[in-house]
Amino acid sequence: MPWRHGIAPTRMATGRSDVTTSGSPLLVADWRKERQNGAMPRVQIKDVPDETHAVLRRRAALAHQSLQEYLLAKLIEEAATPSLEEVLDRASGRAGGSVPFVDAVTALHDDRDRR
Repeated sequence: MPWRHGIAPTRMATGRSDVTTSGSPLLVADWRKERQNGAMPRVQIKDVPDETHAVLRRRAALAHQSLQEYLLAKLIEEAATPSLEEVLDRASGRAGGSVPFVDAVTALHDDRDRR
């Protein structure tokens, strides 16, 4: 159940009896429990240097995103890109190719020359 701006919704929005129609918030413990039910995993990073935090906030603003949206996009991008170790591990399980070494070197040089 999404919570906007960190404020628990009213009874009218949730149909719950522990939230009044006047918009009184849930007790903090109840609110946290409700907020975490069905939620995606969370990551918390502590002790971020001030300058690093400032740079990331500026980059998020330039991207028209909140800091959380910006960092989430960066984490997804990082996880989607295989590391060098992952690529080499995948390649090590493959059988050798059928292209002669000289032809492979020539193709590599031709590809580099086109750049």
